Amino acid sequence: MTIEKSPEVAAIDNARALIDGMLASDWKELHIASDGLEIFIARNGAGPNPMLGGYAVAEPAASAPDEAPVASRDITAPHVATLVSIVAVGTQVEAGAPLAVLSVLDEQENLAAPCAGRVVAHLAGTGDLVEFGTPLVRFEELG
Repeated sequence: MTIEKSPEVAAIDNARALIDGMLASDWKELHIASDGLEIFIARNGAGPNPMLGGYAVAEPAASAPDEAPVASRDITAPHVATLVSIVAVGTQVEAGAPLAVLSVLDEQENLAAPCAGRVVAHLAGTGDLVEFGTPLVRFEELG
């Protein structure tokens, strides 16, 4: 007696097999495009994700001449996810406050500020599919 799998379970099993195959090989990236379906999987250091459209990078806000320069850095995606929301440019936050909300497999998680600071630019847009290491927010440390 065989039990038929639902299409959803079969799709998940196929995705797992694809990822297992990639991990067992020396492939750097895999891009599959078919009727209505597109998948991109990459290891750290692979090429850019062709599924990510170009998006404008906002320039950091200029400091007033009498202000001491502060350190700024780009906060990056910790893994593949969809960017659900992002705090507004100019928002000042405390350490640990949410900078953005990411969604992966219908689970949402907050991307926390590493220290007190201010968002000076959005480097990705709401709804973008982001991969590991994709810059999301330019963040200026307050100090």
